[in-house]
Amino acid sequence: MSYAQNDVLTNTVFDSIGILEKEVENLIPLLSPQYQRPALSVCIDQMEGGTRKIVKSKSRLINIYRQENDYPAGTISASSQTGSNISIQFTNGQFAEIPEQHMVFAESGAIGKVEQKGEGYMLVSFYSNPSGATSFNFSTDFLAGEQVTDGGMIGNLAVRKEDETIFSLPDNTQNIIPTYSADTFLHKEDFINTTYLKDATGGYHYAVNKDVQTLERLMQQYCVRTYKNVPAVLSGNQPVAASLVNQIVTMGGTYRPLNSQLTYGELKATIREYTSKGGFTTNEVVVFAGSQYVADFQEALESFVTTAGVNNTLGGQKVEGINIMQYNFQNLNIKLIHDPILDNKLMFGTGSDGFSKRSRSAIWMNTAPVKVEGGGTMPFAVSYYVGENADIHRWVKNGSIDEKGRRVKEGNEFIGCKIMYEWDKLEQISNPRGALFHGSAQ
Repeated sequence: MSYAQNDVLTNTVFDSIGILEKEVENLIPLLSPQYQRPALSVCIDQMEGGTRKIVKSKSRLINIYRQENDYPAGTISASSQTGSNISIQFTNGQFAEIPEQHMVFAESGAIGKVEQKGEGYMLVSFYSNPSGATSFNFSTDFLAGEQVTDGGMIGNLAVRKEDETIFSLPDNTQNIIPTYSADTFLHKEDFINTTYLKDATGGYHYAVNKDVQTLERLMQQYCVRTYKNVPAVLSGNQPVAASLVNQIVTMGGTYRPLNSQLTYGELKATIREYTSKGGFTTNEVVVFAGSQYVADFQEALESFVTTAGVNNTLGGQKVEGINIMQYNFQNLNIKLIHDPILDNKLMFGTGSDGFSKRSRSAIWMNTAPVKVEGGGTMPFAVSYYVGENADIHRWVKNGSIDEKGRRVKEGNEFIGCKIMYEWDKLEQISNPRGALFHGSAQ
């Protein structure tokens, strides 16, 4: 470790000149490998071509030591009805890590919004439910013993500088690009212990932990909403996208419950049900799965494996850097990919088997290109963004100091410096009818 002198020009990891598309989004797993992007998102980058992965030099790699699987989640000790809302008490009397206006999940499937919170306390209002319910069921939602998980700030487009309009959509399957927001304040105290890394050109790069951790938390919120069963909320101010699981369940795909170990018989029955549904247009299938699902799958089809490695094709397009195990079974070319995001217990809760509730689940997708208007095609899954570049947007609002801890003559009314992130992204399965979700829908 070396420390920059006062007369040495320092650059943050975000000070790149001519920043490329997806540079911030791809920066997160490089800063802290435990905060990975979903495997599907990485595959889409390569298939889209225009948003390919950007590799940072080693001088940009900053190791920030945090607790393993750190994610805001608290266990309910008691809950009660307060009007149309639910008051929650936590077993940890000091738990207050989920901010107001954030989404939270009940094990029953209900989704709430944090209206008030304090140490060991939270007041939650109803937001949505995959079942179609329009209010809480106080006998099943947010009960004692359940784990409450942070779904991230819902976001509100009404507070942006420019108004955006949600136009009328046709009466068919719909989804919406959501907004994710996160911010943090830097104060003079945050610059006392600053780590500097020297790059190959002799320059210094620094990272304030709070800034990088905020970026990581934004990615975690995106991951938990992508793999939970979250229905679309077509709101002009607070839009929420239908998650991958919800797209399959509500847009014509196949949902097959799985609450125990995946056996050979269950796997054969799943394949038969999957191939009998409409929208299946080719024999290549990609399966994104948790570790326990992968282990069960390997045990069931061990004799049918044909190849394994990191150089592969999906939907006819080259994909590298992701380990894919390929099986030929019942006239299907099945490509199995482990997505470690699904193994996070704090994001998805702990099942009766001791593993994450998403660890023994998987999303199956037919990889054939999907026809679109005008005679063209698109890949089997697509990332949609709002804005001029496909990336996370970061900007700085100076108060008494700037993002490097220097005093400023002209700033805003607050003490410190505010770092803000905004991310408008949707992971959409192009042909939900050609997809299957195998696992617990909650």
